[in-house]
Amino acid sequence: MANTLVELAIEALEARKTAIDAEIARLRAGTGATRGGAARARRGRPPRAAQPRRRKRSLAARRAQSQRMREYWARRKAGGAGAQEGKGGSKKSKK
Repeated sequence: MANTLVELAIEALEARKTAIDAEIARLRAGTGATRGGAARARRGRPPRAAQPRRRKRSLAARRAQSQRMREYWARRKAGGAGAQEGKGGSKKSKK
């Protein structure tokens, strides 16, 4: 009778082990499938805080920035006096 109880206990534990292994495989397959909030919710984690969105610049602002950079690089290539301003430029001059 003792052997029968031990065998029944082993069978029950093996059945639980099989179920646990199947659950682990299912969870591993779901991990990394998607990186969105829905996947995090399925895994029981709270969603991440949304990243603050960068403010979009208008076309006029982008064109003004582009013009300033063109002027900056033209001065820098020409070796003009205003090439180092704004960055605290302490570059040594070539001799």
